[in-house]
Amino acid sequence: SGRQAHCPQCQGMVAVPESRVDCGATLGGFRLDRRLGKGGMGEVFLATQLSVDRQVAVKVLPPSFAADHEAVERFLHEGRLAARLDHANIVTVYEAGEDGGNYYLAMACVEGESLDRRLKRDGALPEREALTIVRTIAEALCYAWDEFQLLHRDLKPANIMLDRRGRVFLMDLGLAKSLGEETGMTLSGAILGTPHYMSPEQAMGSSQLSVQTDIYALGAPLTYLSLAKVPVADLSPLAGAPLVGLNLGWAAGVPSEVKDIRVLRGMPLRYLNLGACTALTDLSPILSCPDLEALWTPSHLPMPEAEIRAALRHLVHLNVEPAQYQPSIAEFYRCRLAWERSLEDAAEPARAGTGAAFAGLAKAVLAGRVDEALRRWRDGGENLGKGLTDDERQAVAAQLEALAGMDARLLASFKADAGKTIEVALARETIRGEVREAAADGIRFNQIVQHGQSTGRLGRVIRLNDLAIAERLRRLGAGDTPELNLQRGLLALEAAKPEVAGRLFDKAGGPLGEAMAAALAVRQTEAREAAAEQAAADLLRQITTSPRHADGAAAAASVRKRIGNDLKRLQAARKALAEFEKEWGSTAAGREWVPMARRALMIPIAGDGPLQVPDLGMELVPLAAGEFLMGLAKGGWSGEEAIHTVRLSRPFWMGRFEVTQDEYAAVMNQRPGSMAGPRRPVEMVSWFDATLFASRLTAREQAAGRLPDGYVFRLPTEAEWEYACRAGTTGDYPADLDAIAWYDKNSGGKTHDVGQKKPNAWGLYDLCGNVFEWCQDWYSKTWYARSPAVDPVCLRQENPMRISRGGSWAEDSNRCRSGFRYPAWGPDAKLDRLGFRVVLAPPLPSSPPP
Repeated sequence: SGRQAHCPQCQGMVAVPESRVDCGATLGGFRLDRRLGKGGMGEVFLATQLSVDRQVAVKVLPPSFAADHEAVERFLHEGRLAARLDHANIVTVYEAGEDGGNYYLAMACVEGESLDRRLKRDGALPEREALTIVRTIAEALCYAWDEFQLLHRDLKPANIMLDRRGRVFLMDLGLAKSLGEETGMTLSGAILGTPHYMSPEQAMGSSQLSVQTDIYALGAPLTYLSLAKVPVADLSPLAGAPLVGLNLGWAAGVPSEVKDIRVLRGMPLRYLNLGACTALTDLSPILSCPDLEALWTPSHLPMPEAEIRAALRHLVHLNVEPAQYQPSIAEFYRCRLAWERSLEDAAEPARAGTGAAFAGLAKAVLAGRVDEALRRWRDGGENLGKGLTDDERQAVAAQLEALAGMDARLLASFKADAGKTIEVALARETIRGEVREAAADGIRFNQIVQHGQSTGRLGRVIRLNDLAIAERLRRLGAGDTPELNLQRGLLALEAAKPEVAGRLFDKAGGPLGEAMAAALAVRQTEAREAAAEQAAADLLRQITTSPRHADGAAAAASVRKRIGNDLKRLQAARKALAEFEKEWGSTAAGREWVPMARRALMIPIAGDGPLQVPDLGMELVPLAAGEFLMGLAKGGWSGEEAIHTVRLSRPFWMGRFEVTQDEYAAVMNQRPGSMAGPRRPVEMVSWFDATLFASRLTAREQAAGRLPDGYVFRLPTEAEWEYACRAGTTGDYPADLDAIAWYDKNSGGKTHDVGQKKPNAWGLYDLCGNVFEWCQDWYSKTWYARSPAVDPVCLRQENPMRISRGGSWAEDSNRCRSGFRYPAWGPDAKLDRLGFRVVLAPPLPSSPPP
């Protein structure tokens, strides 16, 4: 069986078979690789654009769509319009077309997730993030309407994408309008859009849809972003009881009347929603909506009452009973009064209708499309200049005329020099000769050339672009008018001096000068951000095995794989990171990648400098993975410390010193101990106290973004402790005991400040003596006989004692030996000879293996 479809080539109706595309099919040069999703408007595939080997997303519309001739025409037209959109936050459309009766839309593939999915997973967003998303989408809608009069009409979290870097993208712009009839209905007769986010007039099938429809959608998703629930459960409240209020629970100094705006039946909902947005974010109203500008005009500007009344009357049809209309008006004025008061101390806002309009003009001028900007002003100056005085409108017109006529002015200066012999400064040289003629296609010039002792003339044509910037500035003339300063600013841009250009635009002033300065600042910021992105990619290629990573953990693993145990490579990578941070640290790429790279480059490689814990003064020494002989030949606790080979498979850091009283107090807000001293080791702490200290220190450093991925602070395992204590030695002690330890023969019956004795060969102090140090392990008499050879740790409790190591100020030399185990205390014991030190190492399992 077949169906009738419109042929875009012959303009006739042809019979085509029912088609259902699937993975592997090719549509118009796009190979469909994988189905990403399916919805009411068709299916979306991950695809490859074969001509350029580019990964794209392709939306394939439902087969029934082709039966509507007008819908097809609108779809293709809107697709071509959407392909012209060039905005950082709008998903790029590459092509809209038809192949075998299937209509498709090819667009950029954004690697990330929809805002809808993010909200379902994480719940309500923080205030700052919610407002940033709303602001970004508003700017994208402004651009689409100002430049191409495109509406979205189905704005909702599912049509907003967040890529892996957190950037916001608006999808399906223009597609919704092209699929629906002028009445706002779909082909099946249903209202186009999503009920939870529709404006009232769209919900009622009104044909009077404009940019106000998209404005409403800015407020509705704000409710969803902030409360993680849809603003309207169904459409019935639009003709019934008041809707849910926008009580977002935000502070931010906003009056309660504005924060708790009630979306009432009969109220212009989009105004109130966007008004609440504006109160919190300084979000400029979408300038194509004059009613909105009137409703939220601050009190110190004239209020066009007629427009307000017209706007309210326009929505009266939403009320079942006219008597219910008056409370809505009263609510509106109460909210408006609160809005005015909230702005009393604020700077005077931009005049309604000028900001975004002049931003569009300024962008066109900066892009070299001065003629286009002038044409737009001539065609729509009355609307673009709304809010300006007559003098200001005339000034803008004169400035645009001057910018468009800059080449003509330069040519006129050469016409005045016709027949004269002059010097002309070109970009690469200065020449001398006679001006013959100046025309639009160039300046005909007889250049004087020297050939040995003779002089000749060389005819040439000089283009205006060949002239040096200084030559053009000179020919524009002296003076300090806005027109000249704008012209000079454009020449400064051509000379790659944007800072000078910005100052000249500021000096020119007025609506156009201010807009050009602002647009240039935005362009410079965007250019810097783009350069930072490239620099970040270069950095990642230098320090990782791949420039693409899904998250910080993957990047850290890639960095460690590339660095290995090569200290020189690690130091070179850190130097590269420092240079990147110095240049790009303040950019978005810098803020994202510098902390990640810094954490990833925290690799414990022997010989590297100590790791510092800010604000504590704690130092940790990097220790390489390695193998050693663990245990004692004789004289252990009960003969169970037989010597055996142990291998530690993962490098780690160990505290250079025992945890001091000051360090403990800074983390735990307690100062236990019987022998006070800020640099003395903390004692009178249980095993539970020590592990809680490590846990809190981990949380603190993680929150600060300073903890390397895959590492935590904890107590050392018994094997890690002995490995560090021995520092490559095999005897009873790592060095002469009196030189490295405080014990019963030299301590004077007390603890001492850490670091007073000599360190062992790896730079660690007081592992022998001063205080016993808690280890992670439970004590087991038979552990050495059955422990694994790699990374042993006794996590199963067989008796009530935890291991401690190293001896103390009160112990004899026997208990200060490297391999001596002391299982005398349970984990709740607190003694004046018992303290601890921490390691920064991979976490241990929470329970022993079965």
